[in-house]
Amino acid sequence: ARLAYPKEFKLFDLSIDPLRQKLFTITDKSGHSTVISLPNADGNIEQFEVFEASNFDPALQAKYPEIRAFSGRGITDRYATLKLSIAPQGIQTMVFRADKENEFMEPYSQDHTVYAVFKSHRAKGQLPWVCSTVDEKLAANLNAEVYKLNTPASNTGELRTIRLAQSCNGEYSNWFGAFAVGQYSIVLAAFNATLTRCNGCYEKDLALHLNLISN
Repeated sequence: ARLAYPKEFKLFDLSIDPLRQKLFTITDKSGHSTVISLPNADGNIEQFEVFEASNFDPALQAKYPEIRAFSGRGITDRYATLKLSIAPQGIQTMVFRADKENEFMEPYSQDHTVYAVFKSHRAKGQLPWVCSTVDEKLAANLNAEVYKLNTPASNTGELRTIRLAQSCNGEYSNWFGAFAVGQYSIVLAAFNATLTRCNGCYEKDLALHLNLISN
C-alpha cells in the first residue's frame, strides 16, 4: 500500500528477457537505436525508437553493464518522449506527452513480473507533507526579476552534462534491499531509476544531464 499511489492504473505481465535483449543490442554504440513496444495507461501498445542515455560516468557504466538507461521518441505518438531505466531488478519508465498527463510504468508485484502503468495524477493532501508553493506566483516573480536586467533571452542549444556526486544513508539502502557491505549494485540501480526520470525533466526544462561519478 502506498499513500501516493494513483487510484486508476492498468496491470500488465512483463516478459523482460526479449526487451532486455533488444535494448542491450545498442548499448555502448553511440547513435544506434532500436524500436521497442510498451503499454500505455489507456491499455494500448505503442512503439518507441530508443537510444542509450547512460546516467553513469563511463568508468562506472563499464563496471555495472547490467544497469542502463535509455531515451526514446514516440513512433505511435510522435509527440511522446520516453525515459527508461533497466537493471536486474526490472524496469521503470516515464513518458512525457504534449498537452497530456505524463505516464509511468513500474513494478507492481514483488517479483517484478506484473507492472502498473498509470498517468501522473494523485489526490493532494494524502501525504504527510505537501508543497504549498503557488507555481504561477513563483514563476511570475522570477520572470519579473529576470526582465529587470534588460538582457536578451538566450539559449546555446547545447545539452550540458554535469558530474553528480550522490551519497545515501543506511535507511535508503535498506529500503531497496541492500543490507550488507558490497551490495552497491542494488543501490546504484535505485539511483539509476531515479536519475532517469530526473534527467527527463532536467533535459527538457534546463538542457542539463546528470552523470553519476565513478567513486
